[in-house]
This record gives sequence, C-alpha cells and structure tokens, in this order.
Amino acid sequence: PCSHCAFFHARDYDWQSTKCIIIAADYASNGIYNFIVPLRAHFHAASTLRPIILLLEKAPGPAFIDAISWFPLVYWMKGCIDK
Repeated sequence: PCSHCAFFHARDYDWQSTKCIIIAADYASNGIYNFIVPLRAHFHAASTLRPIILLLEKAPGPAFIDAISWFPLVYWMKGCIDK
C-alpha cells in the first residue's frame, strides 16, 4: 500500500491508453532516464502516452526519483522479473 494512492494492482488504474511499457533492471541508471525522455517529449499528446513501469531490484536514489517525478505516467517498484 502507498500513502498517496489507494491502488494495489496495475489493473486498478484502469488506464484507457494502450499497453504499458515495462522496464526491468538491476538498478536505476542514466540509461533508463535517457530511454524515458523521448517517450515523454513535448510533441507527444497527453492522450497518446503509455504508462511506463520501472521494475528495479534496488531502490533508486532520491535524485533519480526526483528526475522521473517530472514525467507523467512513470512509476517504479522494487522487484525482480525472475521472482
């Protein structure tokens, strides 16, 4: 559970857009940020954005969280794709 959101599953968000983009990585890096930037460029209409889910084995640092917080529909969670 999260203090600012009542949703527990991705399906609870009821996203009306197309499918999600899921990125699985060991840790947050500049490469992930550089992957997100063109997907959230200013010329994309808000209605065409696809949610981006970051599945990270290690929790990202505060600087990375602050950087991705400026992008709409970008979420992260701690976890592993193998488990």
